[in-house]
Amino acid sequence: MGTDLNDLTEKQRDIVTEARKNSNKSNEEIAVETDASASYVSQVRNEHSDLIENDSGSLLPVLVILVVLGLAYAAENGLL
Repeated sequence: MGTDLNDLTEKQRDIVTEARKNSNKSNEEIAVETDASASYVSQVRNEHSDLIENDSGSLLPVLVILVVLGLAYAAENGLL
């Protein structure tokens, strides 16, 4: 089982939260926003990548279900 956000320090939570918001942000950008060094941001991102990636990955099953439902609706109504 992975790390829980509640197990992190406040600074680590801030870094993980910022990285979740926009995974394209550089370590330097997140460092400025969280008042941390870029090397610490890199360390936290590496150590807790499961928490950062977990957030965006949780939408995939929902999207798959929506696509299946949309296709079923379209088929029933002769839209395909």
